Amino acid sequence: MADGLSTDLIVKRRVRDGWYVYTCDTLPGLLVAGKDDRVAYEDVPNSIRALIKLDHGIDCVVTHRVSYAEFLGKLTLKQKAASAVARRTEELMDGTDFIPFNVAHMAAVRAFA
Repeated sequence: MADGLSTDLIVKRRVRDGWYVYTCDTLPGLLVAGKDDRVAYEDVPNSIRALIKLDHGIDCVVTHRVSYAEFLGKLTLKQKAASAVARRTEELMDGTDFIPFNVAHMAAVRAFA
C-alpha cells in the first residue's frame, strides 16, 4: 500500500434482518451496513480507506474490483446454482429423509477403471 505496494482484501457480505452487512476478517473494525445494498456496497472502499488511515496512518486508494452490477450477476449465478442443487437433492431424496448412495467393492471399481 505504501511506496507502490498494493494488496487485496476479501470483504464478506451478509444479509441480516433486511440489513446488508459488509465485514473483513483481515481488517478488524470494518463494518459497513445499510438497508440499501447498493449504497452499502459503494461505501465499502471509503470505509476501508478511512480505517487504514486511522489505524496505520497510511493514505491509500481503495477501489472495487467488480462493479455492483457484476457483483449482483455473480450472486444471481450462485443463488441459481444453490437452488438447482437443492432441487436435485430433493429429487434424489424422493420425499424421504435419506440421500441414496451407491457402494461398490474396490475390486469391482478397479476392474472397470
